[in-house]
Amino acid sequence: MNETPKPDATESPYPDAEDWEIAFKPYAAYPEAALDLARRFIAIKVFLQSQPPDVPLAIEALDEAIDVLFPLTHFHTGGHDLYRTYIEGRATRAHEALMETLGVKF
Repeated sequence: MNETPKPDATESPYPDAEDWEIAFKPYAAYPEAALDLARRFIAIKVFLQSQPPDVPLAIEALDEAIDVLFPLTHFHTGGHDLYRTYIEGRATRAHEALMETLGVKF
């Protein structure tokens, strides 16, 4: 039976500079969009740095961004719930098999 490999214990689940560079590479051709995204990140940062932190607004902003990204992924053919399961790190091997069957690239 194939098991999902366990993540490297030394690897952080949080994005580092290389992760961000990969994620933002498509923005190289769209400097205005890159600037707009950076401004939106600052807005979320302000929510989190306010006293007291406005965590619900930060979460709402992030959830909206995640939902806007959904149709831009291969997951739009597999469904929103499967998309959220994958990006939240809850995908099992069965989920991955389903994604492969649906032609979702991940």
